[in-house]
Amino acid sequence: MQKSKIKDQNCSSKLKNSRGAAADAAKRCQNFAFCPATVRDSPVGEERLPVVRIPLYLARQSENMSASFANSAGSQTLTSLRSGYVRDILHFDFGRRRAPGFTLLEMIVATGIFSVVVVASIGITLSVKSAQEKASNIQNIQDNVRFAVESMTKELRQGSNYQLPACGSVYGLKQCQKITFTSSRGTSVSYCKPAGTILRLEGAGACETDGLPLVAPSISISQFFLYVAGEAAGSGDGQPRVTLVLSGAATGAKTQLQSSFNLQTTVTQRVRDL
Repeated sequence: MQKSKIKDQNCSSKLKNSRGAAADAAKRCQNFAFCPATVRDSPVGEERLPVVRIPLYLARQSENMSASFANSAGSQTLTSLRSGYVRDILHFDFGRRRAPGFTLLEMIVATGIFSVVVVASIGITLSVKSAQEKASNIQNIQDNVRFAVESMTKELRQGSNYQLPACGSVYGLKQCQKITFTSSRGTSVSYCKPAGTILRLEGAGACETDGLPLVAPSISISQFFLYVAGEAAGSGDGQPRVTLVLSGAATGAKTQLQSSFNLQTTVTQRVRDL
């Protein structure tokens, strides 16, 4: 019986010391959001609890619960309740935040969006580059063919004495792929289409073998027709005139860069045919 009283007195003294420490800590931390732990010593027979920072209202709540159970019967029940409550408070991390990082779903979504943007950007870039190359190729073709046509029409306009080989007839007009005439300088000039190109020959010789090309090797001429009317001497059939029809395409390694063209022009001899 005496041992039980001594044990109760020891528990009561430790409890009073704990309440006093809690009250002092609460008074010192009234103006702060967080306070140091109010209890440093755990009940008898348990290990020492760590000192952490807990909210002020929880410290006061712990003090009130300890005071309400101080005079109740059964010190063992008080000790277990108080120990469990304080342990929950001390082991709770009030300042804990979520760890930084990304979830697997967020990574998948971000990777998918990034892949779509990259693929679309690459496709747009390649399309723009291909369109630019094709436009540049068409411009080069037009410049080359325009130069060839202007050279022929200028010489035909200023020339005379149009001579045609044996050729067919379409709607009463002679359709030929070769023409020979006298230039303004008094020399003989010939234009012909042997195979895939246009050749020009000035002077004696065979146009098909001795002529020089007028267009670049990257341009393939598929059609070259000369429709001639009024070539006979005299004014009975009108002034001599030549209609030039030219068709072709640009050849290259890339199929998407190939382009075709069709040209037609009519030239009338400037020298009067009397």
